[in-house]
Amino acid sequence: MRQQKWEAAALACIQELDLHPTAARVHGYLGMSQFRLSRFTDAIVSFRRAIALDPSFWEAGAKLAQCLTQTRQYEEAYKEVSHWLPKQPNDHTLQGLAEFLRPMVHGETQRWEQTMNLERKIILPNK
Repeated sequence: MRQQKWEAAALACIQELDLHPTAARVHGYLGMSQFRLSRFTDAIVSFRRAIALDPSFWEAGAKLAQCLTQTRQYEEAYKEVSHWLPKQPNDHTLQGLAEFLRPMVHGETQRWEQTMNLERKIILPNK
């Protein structure tokens, strides 16, 4: 991972997980490798496993929110951000995601859209 060889890092994580399937950090590292390879759906699975194994693993939660945003699952991403931000209120990634996602989830326009008269609302379907 330090060498940014993400494919090799993902393979090494998979091999390590064969030996230690309950290693939350390794699931997180696998998720990070998948994230860097733009395999966001796979990374979501890895980050969810990491969090299930270690419910205090906020870094995996932040990356999970980023993956959900990348896959346009904005409501789910916002739920993750809302869960993790109180636990890590100074994390810039979580702060930025909260600012980005809040208006989208609540059907509000962004300030710059209002300024440019581009007031199009993003409405998410009700579940």
